[in-house]
Amino acid sequence: MKETTIRPFLPMLERFEGFFREELSSRLSKETLESVMKKAIDDFRHVSAIIPDVPATSPWVKNIIGIAYEIGLWKELSSRGWSLTELSIVTQKALGKLTLSSVPPGKIPEIRDMLCSPDYVRRIASASRVSSEDDWLFDCVMPDENDTFDVGMNIIRCPVAKLCSVLGVKRFFPYLCVNDYISHDILGVRLTRTQTLSHAAPCCDFRLTRKEKGEGTVIVRPELLREFANNE
Repeated sequence: MKETTIRPFLPMLERFEGFFREELSSRLSKETLESVMKKAIDDFRHVSAIIPDVPATSPWVKNIIGIAYEIGLWKELSSRGWSLTELSIVTQKALGKLTLSSVPPGKIPEIRDMLCSPDYVRRIASASRVSSEDDWLFDCVMPDENDTFDVGMNIIRCPVAKLCSVLGVKRFFPYLCVNDYISHDILGVRLTRTQTLSHAAPCCDFRLTRKEKGEGTVIVRPELLREFANNE
């Protein structure tokens, strides 16, 4: 990925690193924690040039940059015996904090309504059709009279799949997909899926629904990891 695309998101990665430190500090010695975090940053710098070149205009460019950093951290912790479930749970917690820190609470309803807007999803879906081959490619899906979701996306191409393949960590891919539930939930959107590219399905069938007032926010979703348990 171009350095000019990555540079604006370096402050985000610094905050992400800080939240990972908070989550890991009770489980690792200070010396080990410093070693792990240094190796994660070094790995990100090493792989930054081969991150799929998602355009800076893509609404999800920050996602692939964050995931490239996560992969380096996961590689280091898994080499120290951490399971994929443990890696996912600690990431869900750090990602939850990052998302909450990035969005003023008063803006969440506005963002929720945008994410669940058919006009917005149609627009970014159309843009994905003329974007680069490294970008996400997806179609907008509208509910019929029997559906309860607000708007859907069928994601046909995902740069996370390409990155995991290039880096030889395909086993991480399904667990990284759990991140989507956390970020949507915090932003007031209920995400449902029945299939993903990470399970060799033809698409990821995102279905987005505005959460009702009073619905809580779930930071960790361990139940989503049960179906992956046999992969470890």
